[in-house]
Amino acid sequence: MPEDAKEVFNEAQAIIALSPRAACALLRVCLERIVDWYGENEHVEGFKKSDKLYKKIETIGISPAFQRICKACRIAGNEHAHSGEIDLSGEDSFEIAEAMSRMINSLVNTWIAPIRESEEVLRKLGKE
Repeated sequence: MPEDAKEVFNEAQAIIALSPRAACALLRVCLERIVDWYGENEHVEGFKKSDKLYKKIETIGISPAFQRICKACRIAGNEHAHSGEIDLSGEDSFEIAEAMSRMINSLVNTWIAPIRESEEVLRKLGKE
């Protein structure tokens, strides 16, 4: 996971039991940082860091399955960050925060980790 995303992810994990709604909002920030890392490091044509997250997800051209994971995390994070109405019960927030954490980990393990590993192998072989 990119370092700036990992920092936010770890913060979300530290507070998930205390404030699952805050954890959801932080996980949405984590997702955006992962998408930004990809768009910038893979030099995606047309990628603009200033675009809204949904637009950045479309621009990077990931598979429909990854887009659905990103969409679920984005919407859940948005709902918990600025729904316009604060739901103090948060009855399902903990389960949603846990699911978002798993989805982000899945994204990183299947999408980001292989890129990082290939870069490391090429670096070790002197073929960057």
